[in-house]
Amino acid sequence: MTTHTITIKINKRSVDFTEFARLCDSVSKCLRASERMVTHDTSPRIKYAVKELEAGSAKVVLEAQRINGQDVRKETLRHFRGTLSGLQNGRLDTRLDSQSLGQYRDLGSIAVNGSVTIGRLAISKAMYDSATVLAEKTFSSKGSVKGVLGSVTVHGRQVFYLYPPAGPNKVRCVFRKSILKDVRDALGEVVTVFGECKYRGLSVHPCLVTVGKICEPSSDDSLSTLHDVKTAGNWDTGSLSALEYVRLVRNG
Repeated sequence: MTTHTITIKINKRSVDFTEFARLCDSVSKCLRASERMVTHDTSPRIKYAVKELEAGSAKVVLEAQRINGQDVRKETLRHFRGTLSGLQNGRLDTRLDSQSLGQYRDLGSIAVNGSVTIGRLAISKAMYDSATVLAEKTFSSKGSVKGVLGSVTVHGRQVFYLYPPAGPNKVRCVFRKSILKDVRDALGEVVTVFGECKYRGLSVHPCLVTVGKICEPSSDDSLSTLHDVKTAGNWDTGSLSALEYVRLVRNG
């Protein structure tokens, strides 16, 4: 019978219990993140049981056990090991969502001194650095954001904040003086802002918009259209189907 196990070890003579507990908690979150990336579902299908715990050593062997639904243990552990190896060796896997990347980054921060091995892989600061690069990477594309326009500043750089109904609490928007009247007229109203959208890391929501124009929806245009969806964010789905990608965005 095939078993699905993962070995975690801190290679030091004296290991602080809190440090080991933090490591196990971080590994647990990364395993759950990999499962979510495989199944595109937040409902867990795997639990992890302690199979071996060596006396006098900070080493534990976990066995993946199926709970219900499709058996995804092999695929989940493969994704987990592949992500660890990829980040450790500087191969940035853009299939990770921002939440999952943060959890792998946290694991890297615990293992920065190179004393941790997971399976046969030694984890070092390189993994943390790779995850940090990916988390802080920015890019821009044409798009739009809908929300309530507020908090206008015209001293120095012209800036207002848009408060979307979903996603980030607010989005910073930079605009030129020529559309100041449009901004003032739309203050406190629900508008759609079109322009150059800047994204950080793997977020599907922009962190900054350089505004081209502002449109106030009419009563017949209050609901989102297919065009709104198309221009709402970065829709590069990588290897995922459209349905899988939408589920991933929905479930975080």
